[in-house]
Amino acid sequence: AGSDTKETYGIQATAIIRRCRRLWQLYESRNVIHMGASTIPSTYLLPELLPAYKKLCPETYFNIHQSDSQGILDKILEGSFNLGLVGMTSEDDRFCFEPFYQDQMVLITQKNHYFQKLKDNCLPIEQILQTEDLILREEGSGSRKFVCELLEKLNIPESSLQVTARLNDQESIKNLVANGLGISVISKAAACSPGSDQKLLVFDLPMVADSRSLYLVYHKNFILKPYVHHFMEFVINFYTRSRY
Repeated sequence: AGSDTKETYGIQATAIIRRCRRLWQLYESRNVIHMGASTIPSTYLLPELLPAYKKLCPETYFNIHQSDSQGILDKILEGSFNLGLVGMTSEDDRFCFEPFYQDQMVLITQKNHYFQKLKDNCLPIEQILQTEDLILREEGSGSRKFVCELLEKLNIPESSLQVTARLNDQESIKNLVANGLGISVISKAAACSPGSDQKLLVFDLPMVADSRSLYLVYHKNFILKPYVHHFMEFVINFYTRSRY
C-alpha cells in the first residue's frame, strides 16, 4: 500500500511539473518584458507609451513594477527586471543608461494670495526655497537627486532649508502642498496633470537647472531578447518624434 501511495504521488508530481512547464512556455511565448518604472514614467509616460506599442506588437506582455529609481536599479542587478525607466543615473559601470525623455521640473506652492503675489513680483526661486517650508521626496528617488543638483547650481546649502516632510509618493506631496504644509519641486507633468492647476501654483525654475533626463536602463552583461531591444528603440523614437 505504501508503495502504491508513493507511486501515486510520483505520478501527480510529474503531472504538476509538466503542467508548470507548459504554462511557463506559454508565458514566455508571449514576449514578456519585466520592467521597473519610477514615479513619473509609470504615472505619466507609460499610459501613452504602452497602448501605442501594443497596437504595433500585440503579442508583447508587460510585467511592470513601480518603485523609486534606486529600487529599480537594485532589482536590475538582481536580474528581476529586463530594463527600467528611471529618473537618475548611477556610477556603477554594470548599468547602461539611454536618455529618452526630457522632464521639465517646477516649483509648486499652495494656490493662495500670498504665493500669487510672490509669483507676480517675480521673487527669485532661491529666496522662496530658503524661506518656505519644503517637502522633499525620499532618498533614492530621481526627483530627490534633482533637488540636490538644483541646490548646488543655485549655491544653496541644504542646511539652510526648512524641510518639513519627506515622502515617497508624489500625489501625497501635491496634496500636502495644496493644503499648505509647504512647497516642493516636482515634475511639470505631475504639477500640471488634470485638476492640479486648480489647487497649485506653478513657478518655473531658472533655466540653468529646470529639467532632467529620464533614462532607459539595463544591465550591460545581461543578454536582452530582440523584442526587448525593439521596445527600447520604440520608446526612444516615440519621444524623439514628439519633439518635432
